[in-house]
Amino acid sequence: MRVPSRLSREEPWRTPAGRVKVASLILRPAPVMNKKYQVFISSTFVDLIQERQSAMRAVLDLGHIPSGMEIFPAADVEQFEYIKKVIDECDYYVLIIGARYGSVDEAGLSFHRKGIRLCR
Repeated sequence: MRVPSRLSREEPWRTPAGRVKVASLILRPAPVMNKKYQVFISSTFVDLIQERQSAMRAVLDLGHIPSGMEIFPAADVEQFEYIKKVIDECDYYVLIIGARYGSVDEAGLSFHRKGIRLCR
């Protein structure tokens, strides 16, 4: 699904098929230190599988450690408590935004919105 844009006709951030390109991450390997950063990658699941995989590959290519929600069932509130611990241990939080809001809790908040609030 292609989302209408208010940008110019040229959209370098999209593929010819209309998919969103994963931007190059700001993370760069430190020249002096060999520190590995842990990067939590978050997105809605079904619609952004390829984008999330591309982001994970980019993190791995940079020599860092990707982490994400696909190994956790997001709809389980108890599991979100564990996910919060994982996010807290990460050095970076990458949110890939698409057209879907995602799974919500009983208060109507998506798990991605809750993740963003954790990172503030």
